[in-house]
Amino acid sequence: MAKYHSEVVQLRVGLLDGDATSRSVTASMLSSCGFMVSELSTAAQLLDDAEKPYELLIIALELPSANGGMDGVSVCRELRAEGFRGPLLTLGARPPAEHERKLLEDCQADFLQKPFGPLQLVNRVRQCIAGGA
Repeated sequence: MAKYHSEVVQLRVGLLDGDATSRSVTASMLSSCGFMVSELSTAAQLLDDAEKPYELLIIALELPSANGGMDGVSVCRELRAEGFRGPLLTLGARPPAEHERKLLEDCQADFLQKPFGPLQLVNRVRQCIAGGA
């Protein structure tokens, strides 16, 4: 009788959020559902990572001034300009303004409004990875 085994593949998620508490809570939600999360606190950490070995990047729209004046939309644009083609999910406390929505559409980035629960976050992440964002 043939032996079957299932190999669990942990999906790698990069999480950029300048707020340590928000980043930690979001990472915990994802980790508890089996995602391998790399927490990043600055845009430079993400943009300087040449390999960007992630199946998905989650980026807070509101980033502190320590990010060289870059907000989440600017980071998404830069990632696309560098050739990152994986899914992007942006998080924000307020819905994006009209110009931000247009830029997010241009970058093919999805948006999830804070606050959100674990189920809502994980479902959106799975949709993004599956290409259904």
